[in-house]
Amino acid sequence: GIEQSLHDQPEVRTRLMRTIGGVANNLGHYEIADPLLSKALESQRRLLGGNHQDLASTLLALGWSAFWQGDLDRSLQHFEESVRVLEASGLQTDRVGLSARSAVGLLRLKAGDLDGSRIVLERMLEDTESAFGPDDPLVSDALLYLGHLRLQQGRDDEAVPLFERATEIREELFGPEHQQWAFAAVGLGTSLRVAGDYEEAQSLLSRSVDVFENAYGPEHPALAQALAVQANITRDQGDYETAIRQSQRAIGILKKRFGADHEELTWILRALAVTYLRADNLMEAHAAALESVRVAHVPPPAGTLERARSQALLGFIEYRLEEYEKARSLYEESLATSLLSVRPDDRNLRLVYYNLGCLDALGGEVDGALRWLDKAMQAGYDGDYIFDDPDLDPLRGHPTFERMVREVKRRRAG
Repeated sequence: GIEQSLHDQPEVRTRLMRTIGGVANNLGHYEIADPLLSKALESQRRLLGGNHQDLASTLLALGWSAFWQGDLDRSLQHFEESVRVLEASGLQTDRVGLSARSAVGLLRLKAGDLDGSRIVLERMLEDTESAFGPDDPLVSDALLYLGHLRLQQGRDDEAVPLFERATEIREELFGPEHQQWAFAAVGLGTSLRVAGDYEEAQSLLSRSVDVFENAYGPEHPALAQALAVQANITRDQGDYETAIRQSQRAIGILKKRFGADHEELTWILRALAVTYLRADNLMEAHAAALESVRVAHVPPPAGTLERARSQALLGFIEYRLEEYEKARSLYEESLATSLLSVRPDDRNLRLVYYNLGCLDALGGEVDGALRWLDKAMQAGYDGDYIFDDPDLDPLRGHPTFERMVREVKRRRAG
């Protein structure tokens, strides 16, 4: 209708499609937003050329539409093209340019490129504070994404103040009932959960769930993410039944809106599998972990770090089911996929090393077992399983193994 009624006014038609598409995008109606924004982009290329700020803005909107639909490959392409357009125009430090750069940093984080993400986000934060001051909403974007980066790096103590500052900025600018506050509060709640402050984390997530539902309705992906984070907190508080319901609701939202292959399902299904494990429901845990690995391999695949973590969890469950060769294969795949790209003391990495050591010990490969356990120790292993794990019985009495046991006791004591 827009194209026909304004056929002789291409500039007006383009602006109208861009505006309506942007509103639909903000409300989560991506099936409306995508075609309108794509047509607006095509028209802008004809009318404005290849290096105009309006073109970059539309690319940024399309990038976010793709992001929420779980198409991270297309999302990153749009974000990076937006940055290139603004760099060619000399506008890389205006608001659209800074926003596009922060989005690129987030997508690199999602893809498991932690160092690339850090470089982009730290530079963007510095440029934003220089241009607009320390309390600008774009500063809160950079702080929020850097907080998630620190969590992925295992630097949990550094994540909390970043999330706190992002939440403070957004509460001051938008108020505590706005969805922008809720996005930051979900990050803060995630970091507080890791720090063990479950009560405050649960409070933040409960409020965020309400904010998202009031702002977007009951089927928005942001609501699904908040419910999934809340489920992790609920699980850590020991209420497995409620945690499972919260996870299943999050999964249901994403599957209903976007189908069974949405990228966010990778970690949400993995978290559900962990809850089933805690509840001693090994078969349901296996089913959830298996689906998580399947989603992680759907083209374009989920970030390699997410895929590696799902492979490692499924490997652990196969181990528990005494499917030792399947477990070994999954552990080795997780190392080859991406786990080796994270910091050397990553918790998932040291557990993979430990369990590979157990597998070798079960198979009578003493030297191999000790090598894997030495890698686990170098990665900071300090779990108490090593004291009485029957799978390690073939190593007990070996001088190297006994030194490891003494070192773990020392680490746990101090």
